Amino acid sequence: MSSLLILSSLPSLTTVLLVISSFALFIVFYIRNKYSYWERRGVPTPREVDVPFGHTKDLFFRRTPMTFVFQRIYDELEGHKFGGFYQLTKPFLMIRDPELIKSIFVKNFSHFHDRNNKMSEEMSSLSSHLVSLTGQRWKNVRYKLTPTFSSGKLRAMQGLMQECISELADYLDKATADGENSEQNVKELMAKFTTDVIG
Repeated sequence: MSSLLILSSLPSLTTVLLVISSFALFIVFYIRNKYSYWERRGVPTPREVDVPFGHTKDLFFRRTPMTFVFQRIYDELEGHKFGGFYQLTKPFLMIRDPELIKSIFVKNFSHFHDRNNKMSEEMSSLSSHLVSLTGQRWKNVRYKLTPTFSSGKLRAMQGLMQECISELADYLDKATADGENSEQNVKELMAKFTTDVIG
């Protein structure tokens, strides 16, 4: 009698199959929804998506360097001004058209301040620069730096930079004048050059 009671309290095979089917349908719907983000917006995408890696499967498994993965995506979007791709399930937009890039980075920069850099200022003091900052913090720093790099000020700096470049070229000419290969510490040389340009 007790074994019959236990069997009757277990869920039926139909119930188990219904739960498993519902879960499978939910997963299929979820994946389809995630990977149709760009399609629903009419944005072109590269080849088929590798679920669950998106278009960056080689990057995920560290088989290909990041620059090569993004170059492949860029090449697959040839003929389009922009296109969408997926990194895992997250959608990303890649811009190919130079005029559109200029519009984003110059004219409409205030609308495009959040990028995919996830460096924390608390973890690294070097992350407090425009490329890593997002949101209001990015806007504040960009607002402070904009007057420094106006076209007039950059034009005025050009002469000073040209002088530093000429001095570097003269130094390299003298260092290699004897016709033999003169070894140079490029890191140290560029550090001095950069300091001269900034100073």
